[in-house]
Amino acid sequence: MKIKKLQGFLKDRNIDIALFFDYDPNFKFFSGICVEHGCLVVPVSGRPSLFVPGFEVNHIAPFTSAKVIASERDFLRQIFGLFPAKRIGIFPNNISYSMVQWILDLWAKHPVMG
Repeated sequence: MKIKKLQGFLKDRNIDIALFFDYDPNFKFFSGICVEHGCLVVPVSGRPSLFVPGFEVNHIAPFTSAKVIASERDFLRQIFGLFPAKRIGIFPNNISYSMVQWILDLWAKHPVMG
């Protein structure tokens, strides 16, 4: 239900995906789990995807409704390849300045909504 409500929020604001990182309190709220390294991608429709280190995939999968994917070293490029979004939603106050800059640089040609 939480995900559907978020997806409605995204749709109303024309945002294609929302990104939540492991240290963001919203990460646990929407994924239902705590991990040391991870990124939750919630698309405007469909099933969310959870990117975690490969060795954690089988351990985490039973505890979340998200599709669990082994993250690559450059996981943001991996995410962009799987979710070619034009508008990305992030909460810049919940992530570091350097992470915000990394996201902005990667999606430089696309508006990022905060």
